[in-house]
Amino acid sequence: MTVLAAPYTIHSCDVTRLDAADTASLARLQQALQHERIPEEPLTPLDLIERRLSNRPEVMDAQDWIVKADDDVVATAQLTRWKSETNPHWRDAWIGVHPDHRRRGIANSLLKRVVEASGDDDEIVLASNTNDRVSAGGQFARKLGAKEGLNNRTSEARLAEIDRALVKEWAHIDPADYRLVWIDEAVPDELMRNVIVAYDTMNTAPRGDLQFGDWHTTAEEVRDWERIRRSNGGVSRLLLAIHASTGETAGFTQVVRHPMTPWVVQQQGTAVVPAHRGHGIGKWIKAAMIERIFREWPDSQFIRTGNAYSNAPMVSINDRLGFTVTFSVMVWQVPLAGARRYLEARGL
Repeated sequence: MTVLAAPYTIHSCDVTRLDAADTASLARLQQALQHERIPEEPLTPLDLIERRLSNRPEVMDAQDWIVKADDDVVATAQLTRWKSETNPHWRDAWIGVHPDHRRRGIANSLLKRVVEASGDDDEIVLASNTNDRVSAGGQFARKLGAKEGLNNRTSEARLAEIDRALVKEWAHIDPADYRLVWIDEAVPDELMRNVIVAYDTMNTAPRGDLQFGDWHTTAEEVRDWERIRRSNGGVSRLLLAIHASTGETAGFTQVVRHPMTPWVVQQQGTAVVPAHRGHGIGKWIKAAMIERIFREWPDSQFIRTGNAYSNAPMVSINDRLGFTVTFSVMVWQVPLAGARRYLEARGL
């Protein structure tokens, strides 16, 4: 435990192992921060947030801190190193402070812990996301000297307003020598290689100036993500486009939904393998997925997706389907040495 100015205290912890009282308090903080980012949406149930806090991917090596004022958790930070052979220099860092407790030195104190835990190599890069609806995040990143790495747009399409005639047209593109394969929940062993190729195709999406290389998915990671989704109570729909003659993956799209937040269907990813582009596969699979959402989840209100602003092909498809931008998410990055200089200049 490290003491801040009263009444604040910083506690190093593992959020998956907090006691019931601190878990509940941290869930309330997470709920408040999420509501600040998306105030028009119903509150995410605390029970669901607690489930997500207790489940962590095996590939994720994380350290956590919470800041308490008396018995309430009012701020939190997390540093993640991904257990992957690629990008060993990369650290995801996130700091969240309740709006009522900002401008009291809490974020700087948490940043000091994050930097100290990041390692000794000055080539390490700290990365974090900010939402343009919450100005405090971007202001802190700029003061730190972080640079803009990739600007993403989060957009939504209201199901009641989607052009169903256009969706029907695209769903019948049916390019020659391609077929669709649905995967609900667990990936069959015989399709695991196809799914890995599909996920790895996300490496072809724009990365702007991010100092982040390709991520190569493993079967163990796929099974781990399935485990976490089951534990949280969520459901997945994954659609593969397969080249019939060769059995190769041509593209994929995936969505997830949770019965405790039925109003939103979250788009996880969509990509077409470069060798199979030019056949309308992106439109085909997106439309087929939307038709299934219409049938299976009629109580959902909208689909939410995220794309780099520079991803022109996918942005074009989404815009034609009626997606409109609701907010932007900036990925910032700063060398560890730069973060150290920031703290030293402030006597921390």
